[in-house]
Amino acid sequence: PTLIQMEMSFHHRGRDEEAVAEAYARFLHDKWGVGLECPADSGTSTGLLLFLSVHDRAMYLSRGKALERVLTNHRLDRILGAAKPHFRRDDYAAGVLAVLKEIQRYLELGEPDDAEKQEELLANLFPIMAFGTLLGFVFLKKQYDDRQARTYAQVESHLSELDRGRAEALQGHYQCRSCPICLEDFQQPLPSSTDDGDVDGDGDDDD
Repeated sequence: PTLIQMEMSFHHRGRDEEAVAEAYARFLHDKWGVGLECPADSGTSTGLLLFLSVHDRAMYLSRGKALERVLTNHRLDRILGAAKPHFRRDDYAAGVLAVLKEIQRYLELGEPDDAEKQEELLANLFPIMAFGTLLGFVFLKKQYDDRQARTYAQVESHLSELDRGRAEALQGHYQCRSCPICLEDFQQPLPSSTDDGDVDGDGDDDD
């Protein structure tokens, strides 16, 4: 491995430091031509470049395409994670050594086995599952609030009915329209129909 130290700081102009570190690391990787071309696969290289900006507290590990199957994204996160405790103590030399040791360990292990692939899959799906759970909670909360609002409106309507009934009772012409216990409306009786004819019910004419 080759270590190149430069006194510089990149200007991200409000952009995310990690995104800028990734872009600059990839630029240096291509500009310097880090790694060797893989004869079996044209256009791929075996290079690795660790970009570390002490001033901006940002880092990125750029890899050649020939190493993508061995140094997966999940492994790269673990490699950089091994260096962070040292970087927090400003022990950058120990952090770089920790990165190199982790890289060597994964290169000796080779491609991830099935168990590690499942672990990577779960790690990638966890944010999606968490977001889906949050959306489900928000949806259920809205349904609950809507149901509570409808119940409150119904109770308020029944209370208004009772208040109107009390006012009519004070005026002397109250007619109970709902049960005071369950607040259910009474069924109104159908109006009775009368046959056409004499009101006395006597159809015979007087002599």
